[in-house]
Amino acid sequence: SVGDASRSDSIDLLHTAIALDLTNTANGIIAGAATITFTPLVSGITTLPLDLILPADSVVMNGAQLPFTQPGEELLADLQGTYGPGDTLTLTVSYHGDPLTDPSGFGGFYTLSNYQYDLGVAFDAVPHSYGRAWFPCFDNFVERCTFDYDVHPNGNRSVYANGLLMDTTDLGGGERISHWHIVEPIPAYLASVAAGNYTAVLDTFPSVTGADIPVVLAALPADTTAMKNSFIHLQNAFNTYEQWFGPYRWERVGYVLTSAGAMEHATNICYPDFAADGTLTDENLYAHELSHHWFGDLITCARPEEMYINEGFADFCSYLFLGGLYGNDAYMTDVRNNHHK
Repeated sequence: SVGDASRSDSIDLLHTAIALDLTNTANGIIAGAATITFTPLVSGITTLPLDLILPADSVVMNGAQLPFTQPGEELLADLQGTYGPGDTLTLTVSYHGDPLTDPSGFGGFYTLSNYQYDLGVAFDAVPHSYGRAWFPCFDNFVERCTFDYDVHPNGNRSVYANGLLMDTTDLGGGERISHWHIVEPIPAYLASVAAGNYTAVLDTFPSVTGADIPVVLAALPADTTAMKNSFIHLQNAFNTYEQWFGPYRWERVGYVLTSAGAMEHATNICYPDFAADGTLTDENLYAHELSHHWFGDLITCARPEEMYINEGFADFCSYLFLGGLYGNDAYMTDVRNNHHK
């Protein structure tokens, strides 16, 4: 079934490389080719069961087409053989279509004129992890793998994804392919791509480890000043969480403005543009999302029903941030007000 965590007891996904074509988003269409490297953990594996909502065009392994079926929101690839521990296999799923967004307004892949991006949790979906809206995956909370992204937008758009930008290939005519890579393995719901005519505000935060952590705040040019002004206490949040919970373990701190959110994609938090309005009204929100890099992103609940653990810690952390910034009385007032809601 979709999001079945038991799949991860028998098959380990090692790496996912997604080539994503966003040049037809004006018509609501995305196209992808996901190359998945995996290894069986038990003997007798004949099928790779993936979660994917978009229609697949082909599944190819070792240059040969594999038979596949798509019942519901699953893709079942017939491996045309029997495999077990010690085997490492790589196959590529090609797919395209008009990706879903959740009826709640939160979740899925958005093909808007100003932003093209995913939100990896869908409020109305079951399970609410929603990587399957835009790429084939084990859409559960226990399966983690590393990711590469080669993303091709048009209209001279920039791309922000998990991890670090490795290189870009200029195709001319305002088009380029951006290659991003994340070293830390993540579950599918934390995978992230966002494209737009972005510009970035760059900074570094000194970590307790002695390292300087890159910071990227990406926004449309007209929004960068307001975003920077709203985020003036982001370093306070970073310092508070390192003080309480230990070193930041990720490659960078990253936020990218989108039309909806907020969503704690690892190193590439989608943050709603209306909450970065130049005021400090929503500073607890960006602190909440950053804290997920300790609770949720780094250590993740095992089942969808346990998401309250992720969110409960993040809410608590947002109050820790406010208390560290404004003092214990402010902390107590905020917590009491929350209890009264």
